[in-house]
Amino acid sequence: MLGLLTFFVLQAISASHVWAATGDIVPGAYIIKFHHNGGSSNTHDHTAQVDDSVHTAFEQYMGSNKIDFATRFKFSDKTLFYGQSVTLENEHDVQALHAFDNTAAVYPVRRVKMHSHRPMHHHRHRAVPFGKRDDAPNSVGGTAAGNDTFSPHAMTGIDQLHASGMFGKGIKVGVMDSGVDYTHDALNGNIGYNQSCYGQPGCPIAGGRSFTDDAGNQVQSDDLRPHCPHDDFEFGHGTHTTGTIVASPRDRNCPGVVPQASAYHYRVFGCGGNGGRTDDMMAAAQQAGHDGMDVLSISIGGPILWSEADPMTEMFNSLVRKGMSIAVSTGNDGDKGLWYASTPAAADDVVAVGAVANVLLSGFTADVASSGGDTKSLVYQTGNAFAFNGTTKFPVYAVSKTLNIEDDACDELPDDTPDLSGHVALIGRGGCGMNVKAQNAAKKGAQYVLIYNVPGRSPGTSDGNFWPLPRSAGLTFEDGAAILDMLSKGDVTIDFSNSKAVTYQDKGTGGATTDFTQYAITMELKMGVSVTGVGAFIDSTWVDQSPNYVILQGTSMSCPQVAGALALYKSIKGPGEDPYQIRSVMVSTATPAVYNNTLQVIDSVARQGGGLINVPKAVNTPTRVWPDRLELNDTQFFNGTQTITVTNIGKDEQQFKLAHLPAGTVYTFDDSNKNIINTGYIIPYNKDQAQVSFDPASFSVAAGQSQSVTVKIQHPNDAQGTLPVYSGYVQLQSSADIGSVNVPYIGVAGAMSKVPIFNATTNEDGNQLPVLVGANQTVIKDDNQVFTLADSDNSPSLQWQVVLGSKLVYIDLVNANTTFVPTNTGTTTASAQQSQPKVRSTTQCARASSGSSSASASTLPDSDIVAPLSKFEFDAHAGDFTPDVFTVSSPYTDQDGKNQTIPDGTYRLAIRALRLFTLPDAPNAFESYLSPAFTVKKA
Repeated sequence: MLGLLTFFVLQAISASHVWAATGDIVPGAYIIKFHHNGGSSNTHDHTAQVDDSVHTAFEQYMGSNKIDFATRFKFSDKTLFYGQSVTLENEHDVQALHAFDNTAAVYPVRRVKMHSHRPMHHHRHRAVPFGKRDDAPNSVGGTAAGNDTFSPHAMTGIDQLHASGMFGKGIKVGVMDSGVDYTHDALNGNIGYNQSCYGQPGCPIAGGRSFTDDAGNQVQSDDLRPHCPHDDFEFGHGTHTTGTIVASPRDRNCPGVVPQASAYHYRVFGCGGNGGRTDDMMAAAQQAGHDGMDVLSISIGGPILWSEADPMTEMFNSLVRKGMSIAVSTGNDGDKGLWYASTPAAADDVVAVGAVANVLLSGFTADVASSGGDTKSLVYQTGNAFAFNGTTKFPVYAVSKTLNIEDDACDELPDDTPDLSGHVALIGRGGCGMNVKAQNAAKKGAQYVLIYNVPGRSPGTSDGNFWPLPRSAGLTFEDGAAILDMLSKGDVTIDFSNSKAVTYQDKGTGGATTDFTQYAITMELKMGVSVTGVGAFIDSTWVDQSPNYVILQGTSMSCPQVAGALALYKSIKGPGEDPYQIRSVMVSTATPAVYNNTLQVIDSVARQGGGLINVPKAVNTPTRVWPDRLELNDTQFFNGTQTITVTNIGKDEQQFKLAHLPAGTVYTFDDSNKNIINTGYIIPYNKDQAQVSFDPASFSVAAGQSQSVTVKIQHPNDAQGTLPVYSGYVQLQSSADIGSVNVPYIGVAGAMSKVPIFNATTNEDGNQLPVLVGANQTVIKDDNQVFTLADSDNSPSLQWQVVLGSKLVYIDLVNANTTFVPTNTGTTTASAQQSQPKVRSTTQCARASSGSSSASASTLPDSDIVAPLSKFEFDAHAGDFTPDVFTVSSPYTDQDGKNQTIPDGTYRLAIRALRLFTLPDAPNAFESYLSPAFTVKKA
């Protein structure tokens, strides 16, 4: 079984785990996991079991060994994660962390990012401030009375529960984010703007803790409110997500899911997104557990391939076992291709949340006229009407006369661009963020910018980064094309004087999975997304009344909606069900979404899990099913026969009939047979799908009884060249009105162990990676190069790129006459490509090495290894496009943390990477490359 294989692989290498993305690592900062005995993690038991004895012993050990360090956080609750985070004055002392008797594992501290909004097309842009509109309710009392007309609530059935008077009373919901403006009228019990009831009985923001200040420094304080410049887009993120959960607005139609719940905020980001370290998040999670949160919402994460490769996952899984439901956004990098899961969403026990698009959009009308007599009306999509000081009629200036140039206004505009202060600038989407385009137009004086999208996409939103000016808004492709056509015939003006607020249906993508949602399947072939919420064009509270509300989009926006739904469920159903049962209900009652409304193909389970939540169905269904997902592995370790158990918790007998709903298949690689990763937005196809049978295929279940069903899945034919990810749903169709449920499944039609590790295709400069390069990135093709190792210009570098990832990589300096025969020969032509590769050094990589012999893992003899330079995990794949570079230096830091000098001599570099789904001691377990020989001769 793959689970057993994975366990043994982890046992073999976990002691030396190090993150590959060194740019995200906080220098000198580490998390040490301690061994410990005891520590119950019973569900619904929030009791902390604090024990600092090992921490005290650790600090005494560090002192006795004269190691300079500073404690960052202590994780002293044995029921959660037991350990400590520290900063080392000298990074070479990392081996001392491993050497402490009670050390179980050592992890570098990483920076993790907020899952900020993403555009509906594939290029990043900013948010739109949303001010008061004509459809704003007169008071929150309308919502409390059941008049919830907020579109994301109607799409998920939350409005129905509000109509029944259910608002989450008595539930504690934590939000881990960038801080919250608790003086917002919708977050302070409607006592007026710039007033606070924070921490007082009955206040919506009942408590919390800051672990990061405005500057991004680690702190522990009760000040949850960010104090950042108004042009800092990131600082309002936490106010927006908190509002989605508990807001009670009386001047805007965007009520929270559970406005009667108590919200606690745990700040882990400063201004500009600074902070966001893994130990900040772990400390915040520990505090949320001790504060007794029923639900925790986390719109934060970073890419990861292996779900267990992160100490945060242990913390969050432990909290779930103790009764806390945790919703985590899956991320907004849907353009990076498959195998782009996110942590902490990849933790086994959380509810990982993707996003669907809002079915309703809003904007404001404007009138366009040309000198040739043509006229048209359009809607510019934004949350707040453009404000003008004087004139409301402007000539239009198109930055490019060509329709949909990919990088329109991505660079500073040409010198011959006129002063745009009296114009509306028209720009096409693509190539860069909408905020970049608006900023470049503003440099030429533009105060109003309209950005039209590509065909088939809703306009999108922009400009929260530049409030109050320049203002920008989105247009449809059709409106942008019409204006350009008018400009080809003469001058064009746009008149905002009669502008009216409008709401309209998104017929193209409304209700479909958003294209920014990541394909969150992990390298263990786990389903990295559980459900989706509504995450595009989401209106919520904003910070410091600049303005009062904004519209954002991203899985950051869908996550708090699902967190609110979990809270609403718990408030209605009580404490009888644990977080696993609740997740199962949410997944099984969700509605699978299509890829888009033109291509009527069910989107991949890798992006949507069970589908869009249906909260009243989850609350009222008489059916329970377990497990909530079927993970089939690849064809080599195929787990195609599984059992699901159906339980009838209703009062009446149910008749069930089983059926199969296949989802669209998505492909890892293109059809070139060169293992080139498909990136951009991947379209699912109704082919290469599984066949499913059931035993029994129909049955009756009496009230209070259960029935087991054997599900046999026949995977599609292996397609190793494209590595399809197939998925779908086992449907249990019930005779009861809301008794029908689904169980999603996912698998891979190919063998993961056969996927090449190194990207050996020829790059744009004609080089087959891996390569050895010298000064000026010149490829070394012979054995005659001499290096002094005096600096990077006089040192050899190894350059490579992985296809998907590797759990264990060694880089060794070996004797030139080694008999080792590698699996890859690398390049023999031209000079090396350079696209700002990620750089490693011997110091960076060796610092977390375990010190164990590497020779046992391959046929490279120990006697041939002069210097074991590096041992690490590579958890980024070729979808990032960036080659990785390792530069030899002397002295280097050995596995004991000591400086070692490379003696003069002739050597080669060997890199070996463990194949996927393979044990380190298996035959041919490693893919490898051996460089040409080079000579070290120091001056």
